[in-house]
Amino acid sequence: MGAGLRELESRLIVQKNFLDDRMVLAFNLTVTDDWRDVPRPGANDNDPLDHAWLKQSGMNLGLAGSYRFTSGWSAGLELQNERGFEGIAPFSASARTDVAYYLGPSLHYANQHLFVTATYLEQLPLASDYAHTSPDFVVDGRTYAANFERRRVRLKFGWYF
Repeated sequence: MGAGLRELESRLIVQKNFLDDRMVLAFNLTVTDDWRDVPRPGANDNDPLDHAWLKQSGMNLGLAGSYRFTSGWSAGLELQNERGFEGIAPFSASARTDVAYYLGPSLHYANQHLFVTATYLEQLPLASDYAHTSPDFVVDGRTYAANFERRRVRLKFGWYF
């Protein structure tokens, strides 16, 4: 984080298991508000009085399903919708800055002591960028603004003790 960043994150997770817990459906909602200490335009970078707090919000909605196909192994599919907002207004349409969607498979292994999950997400060509009018930010329906990658690879490890 650092001295120039403050962040507040709220998360709601809803999960429903089916077929004797072999199939799992989950929904995640994450809302993040952050404040960044930045120099004012044209200001002296070293003058703390010439700084301001830049406020931004983000909202991520995730929907996922997985199926345990054999003991310890599950495969699934994940859909994410990521939204950025100017200011601390994560539900305001007038403050939105960008929107992107990601879809991809996941593979999960778990036993009594550990778990490993690998996920590959590809940005779908459904993005919108409301903050940048330059055509360089949305190309072929994908946004290339900050924090919006074309592909995301996630690897999680856990150890139960």
